Amino acid sequence: MNIYTKIIMDISEKNKYLIWWNNIINTAIANWRYKLDIKYRRPELRDKDWLYDHYVNQTLSAEKIAAIIGCSGTAVQQYLSRYGIPIRDIFERQRSRSDR
Repeated sequence: MNIYTKIIMDISEKNKYLIWWNNIINTAIANWRYKLDIKYRRPELRDKDWLYDHYVNQTLSAEKIAAIIGCSGTAVQQYLSRYGIPIRDIFERQRSRSDR
């Protein structure tokens, strides 16, 4: 085994450990949040139906939804992807802008 292979193996082992540790921390935070009844800051982002209604039915852009909620457009797009809501392509976005 050469030195490069060993370095890559060491890095992958460290990444596995970091991923494992990150999952433990996220689980602990979620458990404490539940136990202490701490609400999320932007519950609309975690409500799939609300997000679907505003993005698909009302055809609001991710940026407009973000302005309503008080977050970034990137955060809205991440949750759209997480929930499997189809994100409009560039042509659809331009078409919706010209319809206004």
